[in-house]
Amino acid sequence: MCWACALRVSVCTIFQLKFCNQSATFTVTFFLLTLGLSSWQETLRPIYHRTLWSLKLAFNARRPAHGPDGTHESIPRMYRKMAKKPLSHSFAVTEYKGDWEFHTTQWQLSKFWRSNELCHMCCATKGPQFAGLSFTLFGAAFQRRSVANSILQCMGASPNPLILLDGWHNVLLRFCSMHTLALGVYQTLCAEGLLWLTTNGCFGQGDMDVRLRKAFETFKVWMKAFNCRIVLAFLAESRYEISQFQNEMEDAGRFLTMEQAERLYDRGLNPSSYHCYSEEDFLGLIKPLAVKSAASTPKKFEVTVLKRYVMR
Repeated sequence: MCWACALRVSVCTIFQLKFCNQSATFTVTFFLLTLGLSSWQETLRPIYHRTLWSLKLAFNARRPAHGPDGTHESIPRMYRKMAKKPLSHSFAVTEYKGDWEFHTTQWQLSKFWRSNELCHMCCATKGPQFAGLSFTLFGAAFQRRSVANSILQCMGASPNPLILLDGWHNVLLRFCSMHTLALGVYQTLCAEGLLWLTTNGCFGQGDMDVRLRKAFETFKVWMKAFNCRIVLAFLAESRYEISQFQNEMEDAGRFLTMEQAERLYDRGLNPSSYHCYSEEDFLGLIKPLAVKSAASTPKKFEVTVLKRYVMR
């Protein structure tokens, strides 16, 4: 089970759950919030408490005999009758997936790329004495944080209740590779690689604008798609290593072999497996429904969006 990312539309935020097994993946809309009426942690905390109660039952393959408030009355009678019958399977949360904004907001992280201390996983810190080390030699240049240290030093005074879930670990916070790589590292590298080729005469001489225009025309003739994956292949002459890194990620499965893990410098899970492309595509479906619901039934917005989504 994967706690998928929160998706922001202009009027609401949608939270999704993803259920995975060996043969199929199912994504469901879990709940949504109206942005104008949400006070974030105050609004989300009761929802997370109820979610924690539900996921603990699912992990132990149990049906509820009483609600999260401890009373039998909060559970419908028909479900109370089934309380003694266990679930056919146990369900474990294997990752919490989202972009940087989602994780920093939901987990109240104080250690991330904008702060002096950069990471909730290790003690990487900005500063001239650490120049060139911040993004290399993980575990050697900087001590890794324990789970307790991540909670006590990197989260707020009242952290997300989901840290009480069985098996919670700081490595389960998976940052969307689409945002960190395709829209981050790769995008910057594309621009830098193109400027390097242009500056070093690969697209003729003369004014920079003229050379960049020639580079763009050359690229349009060569291009078969329009994303950073293709651009980096186009620039592979000068940036072979990162292009090869992408090839190896795409060829590997979700769980890396020891050889692949050493080559990709990862701890066993393929970074390309926890992107949020499908969740971002979901916005194309949900946004028109949300806009129509906000205009037609603003007082019952959340219910109307979910009904329109189910009836689509």
